[in-house]
Parts: sequence; structure tokens; C-alpha cells
Amino acid sequence: MIRTQKLYMKVCKQSKDLHTLTQEERMQLQQHLRQMYVEVERICSKHHLDVMLAYGSILGAVRHEGFIPWDDDIDLYMPRKDYDLFFSKYAKELPENYITYAPNLLNGPIYRFGKIVDKDTLLLPPGEENRKHHKGIYIDVFPLENIGRNKLINQIKRLLSLILIYISGSVAQYENKSDIYKKLMLSNKTAAKNYRFRNCLGLIFSFCSSQRWYNIFDKFCRHTKETGFVYDPSGAYSWNPIPINKVLPVRKVSFDDIEANIPNDPIYFLERDFGNWEYIPKPEERWEHFIMDIKFKL
Repeated sequence: MIRTQKLYMKVCKQSKDLHTLTQEERMQLQQHLRQMYVEVERICSKHHLDVMLAYGSILGAVRHEGFIPWDDDIDLYMPRKDYDLFFSKYAKELPENYITYAPNLLNGPIYRFGKIVDKDTLLLPPGEENRKHHKGIYIDVFPLENIGRNKLINQIKRLLSLILIYISGSVAQYENKSDIYKKLMLSNKTAAKNYRFRNCLGLIFSFCSSQRWYNIFDKFCRHTKETGFVYDPSGAYSWNPIPINKVLPVRKVSFDDIEANIPNDPIYFLERDFGNWEYIPKPEERWEHFIMDIKFKL
């Protein structure tokens, strides 16, 4: 994963079609995302649904009491039952400029997990310019699935889920036919090999659309029976069962100028996802998002 990210950043830095956010754009984007989070949490609180920060957003909340200064997105966790209720029933109560996407739920998927998009904005990463969904500023929402303790079954499901992730992503690349993304990938020998292989794989499996593959992935990972343990199937590299008491009840913390929910034991998640999470990476070690365009009002 780290090697792939470094390769992707390397080719992005060489592209004249892409740029990283300016400090002013990043601060404005962070403020916009905080406002979106407040709206999501308002709906969840009203209907007694659990929602909490995930991944780097937990790290920011604990280490920086807000956004990681160079970060530019918000990730959320929701237990599967609450996730389904939110996207199928209550998301319509969000402001009218918000639209939600999720596999097998209202509006269908644009990725293998849920997304909340502000239709009145534009955030365009490479490879997305030809896709038909709304391309606005977004929040990612990851379902926390129930999981049993049988290690063998979990490992088999993990392997199969990784295959489904790779297939769905390859089909999406083949469908999008982005000239900019193609140019980006072909600018590096290693990236070009990966691009061509995934394009061939995408062609082979294009008998189903990428949206259909995302739905298949979601159904494969779905486990509605409560077991006392959960996991995040979208981050298929981390399938170790998480005791539910590490997740719930959620805790409220300061997140810049708002309050936000985090898992009950945030250190458990930080050590799992980041190891030495207190280490501040050097500028050259930091993950950066590259974009084609951003607009805060269309």
C-alpha cells in the first residue's frame, strides 16, 4: 500500500494537469467538510444512529484536536445497521444540495462504500472527469460489519474481498477512459505496467458495471448477525475482529471549532492503523491529494 501511494504521488507531481491544494484552499475545504460533518451528525443524533470519525480523522482529532494540518478529507465509520438506516431512510433529511451514494442503497454506489457529496461544489481528482455522478466535495462513510472469530473463514473472506476490490477498481478504470489518468500512469514505467494490466482485467470483467461489482462486494461482506465483534471490509487489509466495546459508546472530542464523535477506544484504532501514531512525519513523507480542479460554489 505505501509503495503504491509513493508511486502514485511521484507521477502526480510530474503532471502539469494536476496540483495540490494551496493553503487557502485547504483551509476552506476543511471548513466546508466540518460543516458537512455537523449536518451528518445532526441527522444521526436525531435518529439515534452511531457515527464517528475514522482513519486519519481519528488521528487528527487525538493528535491535533482537529484536522491533521496537511489533511483534506473526513472519513467516518457507522455500524452496519445504522449505516443502512442512514443511507436508505434518513439521508433525505440532509440539506437539499447533498446527495448520497452507497452500494445496494438509495442512489446506488459510486465506490465500494458510502459517500455524501455536496452537489453545489466541485472537487475533481484525476480519472474522475468522465464519470456521470456528482463530483463535489465529499465525505466517505465506511460500514463496520459484524464478524465472527473463526480465523480461517475470515482469511478466506479477506482474500476473496481483496479480489473483488481489485476487479471493481479495474472495471471502473476501464469504464472511465480518462485521458488525463492514462497520460499520468503511462508517464512512469512501473505505473504503466499496472495501468495496462488493470485495463485488461477491467475489459475482461466489464460484463458487469463497476457499480454492479461494488454491489456484489457489499453483499459479500454484509453480515447482519451481531457477534460482539466488527471489522471494516472496505479496508480489507485490516480484517482482525474489533471488540465492539472498542467502538461503542462513541466519545465526543474537540475537532477544531466543532465537536466530533470518535470510537470509544481511539488509541486502539491509531495503533492498528498507524503504529507509532504520535510521530509527526516529515513533509516529504506526508500523503498528498492531487486534483484537477476545486470550486466551493458552482
